[in-house]
Amino acid sequence: MFFVIWKIHLQDKECMIAVAKNDSDFDNCQDGKKLNRTSEGTYHLIIPNFSVQDEGNYTCDISYQSGGSVEIIKVSAFARPDLSGWLESEHGHTVAVCEAKGKSAASIHWETPWNSSSPIMQASKTQDKLFTVISRLYLPRHASHTNLTCLATANDSKHTKTRFNNFTFRGKPSRFFFKYLR
Repeated sequence: MFFVIWKIHLQDKECMIAVAKNDSDFDNCQDGKKLNRTSEGTYHLIIPNFSVQDEGNYTCDISYQSGGSVEIIKVSAFARPDLSGWLESEHGHTVAVCEAKGKSAASIHWETPWNSSSPIMQASKTQDKLFTVISRLYLPRHASHTNLTCLATANDSKHTKTRFNNFTFRGKPSRFFFKYLR
């Protein structure tokens, strides 16, 4: 006899997918996960459209006539932060805004050709457990935004950085702003 059983413990549910030689398959996950058998006779757990909701502990229990093995795998999602940016006009000043959305709260840093003031940071967490971090940087008068770069680093990966440097005005800046730039 030969069995492959995946016991899956997610944040909001527990389920099991199993196959056995000469027996019917079992699946109470009902979320698209499935076991695929290769031509070599090995089994692979397939998780289509993987997302944060698939995070958890996956236990693979393989039993066969002369023994068996159990492996516990902690599955976690990782993705670079989704980074966007824009410019705003506030009381005659240009403000560069950088927004990072992701699984973990990102750290945002600015690269500027001038000595910049400390940006204003704001962080929040959505209902679907994703973080949004917004950094607002006030540009010095007469400073150009063309050499401005926003960098975001995901806290769960210190080595992966996302860059944004295509800043444009969101909405229409005031006439005063354009007059001031001339």
